[in-house]
Amino acid sequence: MVGARLFPAYQQHIQYAALSPDGRGLPSYGPVAVQWDVAPVYLGRRVSLLDENSFAFFERHALGRLGVAIPPGHRAVWTQRALLVAAKLASRLTAATSESSLNAMLFSPGKTRPEDEFVEIAIYAEKGLDTEDVDLVTLQRPPATSEEGHRRDIIGETCANRRIRFVE
Repeated sequence: MVGARLFPAYQQHIQYAALSPDGRGLPSYGPVAVQWDVAPVYLGRRVSLLDENSFAFFERHALGRLGVAIPPGHRAVWTQRALLVAAKLASRLTAATSESSLNAMLFSPGKTRPEDEFVEIAIYAEKGLDTEDVDLVTLQRPPATSEEGHRRDIIGETCANRRIRFVE
């Protein structure tokens, strides 16, 4: 319902990600983070951003109610992401805000998904995303089971074969 409201007629083609200042992912979404190179001619023109998790946004603005419009000022295209981030953080910025604290304000994993603080990226990918534009794959925690260890090995081998940087 959330995808259909925010991306009518093509919600099934949306892949979600988080805007990360350092390539880390949100642990509540899984142990593997993938970082894409957002080239303007390819991914850049298929990306839009929302100032928070789309499910939280949907609930906060009661978008399931009949006649409720999506409020302006919470979405941006890739080239305008800095303006969206500035608008998101504006109320928390002061003259004393250090550059180093900006990353944590922009991207802060919580203990659960509702506690995660981030800018959500929606990527239109009709046929899914491929590895062509992947810069980096990061394992965010050691494998907890032998199955996860096997998956890690497959991911590592795939990254090596495709010349993608893999960090454990």
